[in-house]
Amino acid sequence: MQHFIKHDVNRQFVIMAKAMITASHHWPPHPEFPEILTSALKITYPAFGKDNIDRQPLTYNEIFIINALAGYFKDTNDAARAAEVYERLLWNLNEKYVDEAAKARMYSSIVLNYSSCLGKTGDRHEALAVVAEGMRVERSHRRLTMLPGLSYNTGFNMLKLGDGMGSLPHIAMAYYAASMFADYDRGMAEGASLASNLAKDELGVTFG
Repeated sequence: MQHFIKHDVNRQFVIMAKAMITASHHWPPHPEFPEILTSALKITYPAFGKDNIDRQPLTYNEIFIINALAGYFKDTNDAARAAEVYERLLWNLNEKYVDEAAKARMYSSIVLNYSSCLGKTGDRHEALAVVAEGMRVERSHRRLTMLPGLSYNTGFNMLKLGDGMGSLPHIAMAYYAASMFADYDRGMAEGASLASNLAKDELGVTFG
C-alpha cells in the first residue's frame, strides 16, 4: 500500500472543532458553516469538491468533515444533495479505507444519515439496502452503537412501503434500545419518543 502524508492536520482539527461546537449551539448553523468546513477540508485536500470525494483515500478528520457537511445539507432541506455526498463518501470508505476498525467508527453514522436522506427523497428500497449494510458492519465489529437509529430507519421505510407488520419488530427494537440510554443521552430519549409515537400513531401499538 502506498503511504501518504498530510500536513497541517492540527490546524484543520481546530477549525473543524470550532465549527462543530458553534453548530451544536445553533442548529441549523449559520449559512457560512459549509464554507468553514470546506476551508478546513481543503487544508489537506486542496482539490476537494463534491464530485471527487471518491478519488483518493481520506483521513478520519476528512471523513468527519464531509459527513458534517452533508449533514448540513440534510438538515437544511437539501436531501438530494446530501444523499449524493453520502453515496460518494460510502463508496470511498468501501473501496479505499483499509483500516476496518477505524472505518467502523464512522460508517454507521454515515449510513444512518444517508438512509434518512434516501427516505426523504422516496428511495425507500435503496434506504433499506443501505441500512442493512450498515447493520452488517456494526455487527461484524460488535459495536451496535447506532442500533436504535438504524432500526428506526428500517422500520420507518418498511412502514412507508406498506409492510406494517414487518416494520413493527424494527420499530420496537428502536424504542427499547434507545430507552436503555434515555436517562443519560438526550438524543436517545428523543429517539425512543419518535419510535413510540410512530408505533402508536401508525400501527396502534403502545410500548410498555
